[in-house]
Amino acid sequence: DIKRCKIFIEGVTIKKADGTDVFYPIHPSKVAIVKLGEVDDVRRKIIERRQKAREELVKVGKAKPLNEEQMRLLKTV
Repeated sequence: DIKRCKIFIEGVTIKKADGTDVFYPIHPSKVAIVKLGEVDDVRRKIIERRQKAREELVKVGKAKPLNEEQMRLLKTV
């Protein structure tokens, strides 16, 4: 819902007084993306390009290497 700035997530419903299920609106600031669903080719290329650029910056010394948790998250994409 763009007007009220709310999102609706599958499986998050409440029951109305008449017994029907309706989606429960959630504010986007209260949500965290834990895992991306299907990753298309364009998004995959962007992620790979950023990984290569980050590796180059680490070699030069302008960026810190990623920790284990960050590496694990990148591998799942």
